[in-house]
Amino acid sequence: MSVVQEPQEQVAELQREVTEQRSSRRTLLRLASAVVAGGAATALVHPESADATTDFMKYGTFNDAGDSSTSLSSTSATTLLVQVAASGTGVLAHSSLDGIGLFGYTDNPTKDALGVGGRITGTLGHGVGAYGGAAQLLLWPVANVGPALNVAHVVGEVAQEMQTLSACVGAGTPGTWRELASMASAGVLHAISPARVFDSRVNAQPPVFVGTSRTISVADKRDVVSGEVTQWNVVPVGATAIAYNLTIANTVGNGGFLAVNEGGNTVVGASAINWYGSGQKAANASVIKLNASRQVTVICGGSSGGSTHFIIDVVGYYR
Repeated sequence: MSVVQEPQEQVAELQREVTEQRSSRRTLLRLASAVVAGGAATALVHPESADATTDFMKYGTFNDAGDSSTSLSSTSATTLLVQVAASGTGVLAHSSLDGIGLFGYTDNPTKDALGVGGRITGTLGHGVGAYGGAAQLLLWPVANVGPALNVAHVVGEVAQEMQTLSACVGAGTPGTWRELASMASAGVLHAISPARVFDSRVNAQPPVFVGTSRTISVADKRDVVSGEVTQWNVVPVGATAIAYNLTIANTVGNGGFLAVNEGGNTVVGASAINWYGSGQKAANASVIKLNASRQVTVICGGSSGGSTHFIIDVVGYYR
């Protein structure tokens, strides 16, 4: 059973069990009335022990319903009120294995309905808290549609559309939404101290010639004189793009350019820097997408016989 399907299936199962309990005398749970007075609640009390699934729930002891479910329904605005005078937990829901500790849902909701709500009075604490597990929060959409387009939205809503997470920043129908993260976005910029990741002038490397390309790694910081690695993974695994400075030096020819793409892409879409004669030096700053191996491909174009050395310094990465 998948995690995405499980909540809907549990809702259906609960609804079936409620119907069966209402029609079967064997599984009907006889509940005592809960009376709330003076801020204290009288729990479901019965003098007998709660040994069988058909017995009363007994306050202050463990009640085992076996493989049966307990249903409590009411037309009141509050079906179950739990009050704790001291610091503690009002309701503790527990599930084993792949179950769900607490699941809330609303039938026939209005625009203000909430499946689960949390509130803190005052400025301290948190309305809802989550910790542990593979991740602290999981959102799953009913369908691959993201925020509903034909209903009113308010600021603060968050919606998931499979591989896109968005937040509502302006109320309306459908409101104004900003993409927080997706597989197509570069991610968040992490600024770093300038790091030399490539210099074609060191270790007797040749320049790049017009009509050729060179694919290089930008993962590691290198010494500006020797070219040796001084810091591994200055652009870490998972980075999707870099902010960089590109410098050309010792140019040859009447004119040429360098284009920079993600590693493996040799199709020139735009130039990153240009030169107009021999012996020139120039620099330009830009942002470029990376391939999964944290590589870029530099393509040289221009007049026949032209060439240039080039240097790449990274000032930040996106992830």
